[in-house]
Formats: sequence, C-alpha cells, structure tokens
Amino acid sequence: MGENPPNGVILDYSLKDAPKDPMKLEILDAQGKVIRTFSSKKKEEQGPPSEGEPFQMRGNEPLPAEKGFSRFVWDLRYEPATKTPGLVVWGGSGDGPLAVPGRYQAKLTVGGRDSTVAFELEEDPRVPVSQAGLEKQLEFGLKIRDRLSEAHKGVNEMKDMQNQLAAMKKRLSTDEKGTGILAAIDDLNKKVEAIEDGLVQLKSKAGEDALNYPNQPADQLQALLSAVESSDSGPTSQSYTVFDRLNAPIGEQIEKWKELKDRDLPALNERIAKAAIPAIAVTPPKEE
Repeated sequence: MGENPPNGVILDYSLKDAPKDPMKLEILDAQGKVIRTFSSKKKEEQGPPSEGEPFQMRGNEPLPAEKGFSRFVWDLRYEPATKTPGLVVWGGSGDGPLAVPGRYQAKLTVGGRDSTVAFELEEDPRVPVSQAGLEKQLEFGLKIRDRLSEAHKGVNEMKDMQNQLAAMKKRLSTDEKGTGILAAIDDLNKKVEAIEDGLVQLKSKAGEDALNYPNQPADQLQALLSAVESSDSGPTSQSYTVFDRLNAPIGEQIEKWKELKDRDLPALNERIAKAAIPAIAVTPPKEE
C-alpha cells in the first residue's frame, strides 16, 4: 500500500551521540514567541483516546533522540488544549489551531546547546484565501483552546480531589475520629460532581455514547474548535454566537469550583485538622 508524504514542516537533524538528557524542539512565530514545544521525553499514557484522535496528523510523538540522522514533522499546529484523561468526546480532538502563512523558526536544544533555523509557511496556491481571515481564525481558535484548557484543568483538579476524598473515606471508615466527617466528605463530593457534570460528560466511555449522554458545554466547545477550522476563511458570526452561549455556563461552573476551593474545602480541612487527620489538598495539573 502507498504511504502519504508527511503533512507539515519536515525538520532533519543529526546527533553525534544520543543525548543523556531530554532534548527539546521549540517552534517560534515571527515575533519570537514559542507556539509549540516538543520533547524527546515520552509522555505518560492518559487513558483511552478521544473520538477522532487516531486520525490526527503527525507531530505528536516524542522527538527522536538517537545517534545519527533523524527526522521530525511539525504538524503546523499550536499547542493543544489541556486534556482530561479518559474523557471521550464526539466531535473535535482538542488539537491546537493551525498556523497561518508567515515566517517561523525551529529551535532545537540538546545538552544545553541550541540551534535555530528559519522557515516560511506559504499559502496553498490552489486555494484562494485571505490572510486576514486566517489570522482571525487563528485568534479565535486560540481563544477557544484557552477556555477549553481552563475547563479541563478544573476537571483534572476535581478528579484529584475526588481521589483524595475517596482515600480519606476509606481511612476513616475504621477510625473513631472520622465520626461526622464522613457526611461532610459526601456533601463536598456531591458539590464537586455537580460542577464536573456541568462542564464535561464523564459517563461516555466510547464515541457513540454521546447518543445516550449529551455532550456538555466544554465538550461542545471542543467540537466548535474543529468547526471553526473546517474552511480556509475567517470565523462565521454563528461561531462567535455559539462560543458566547457555551462560554457563559463554563464560566459559571469555573466560578463555582473556585468558590468551593476557597470556602468549602478549607471548612472541611478545618474539621479534619481538629480531628488530627491529614488534610485534603488540590494538586495543580502538571504542565507538559
């Protein structure tokens, strides 16, 4: 069977020896701002892929870090949105928006030394496009991505808290000091679940589950990003309208989560402290 050529910017490099430490590749825009970072360090598995992930373009795999010549392909995309492990969404992959025609740089850092090369992305001459339209599409795509990341980061924090709450319930089930605290834990967990359910659909385990469990605002926002990129033109007025309709409930749930962390969690930890039991903490998600 035939094989399609790499879809993106082909970057070839040669290493005298395999590096001892992880190497890094950064893509910079015309203003010198880093828009995408790759590493030779393998990422941890984050559960089953979302709907559509098997069809993503190349460029999400680790950088080759072997002695000799290697090739890596940047898929022309900005950093993807933060993902929630195990989340299944029907529509959209959460990939970052596509770069627009213009000048860029690739900076490879190995063993504390870096090498930079400039290159240019050109328009496809077969498709008449507006540079201004593509730039508006990119601007809107980044806005959607950032809001989606905010929602997913919140959900990841909630899942971490729920794991801690479950572990504490298990410890307190045989501890006399836990009398009265178990009920408070259940109440807090119900509040977390309600906020979580207002952002994403966690009942779906496969793509077709969306037929039974409706996509929530953050899930729909992920699909909107793909819809915005479905043509080589600026976003439609309907796209902005959909964003506003989804952004409002997402903002409400994020504010509820902040309030829970600022008020309800400290209240529970105060009760836990009085009972001389290790407290619950929210662990910020790791940045890739």
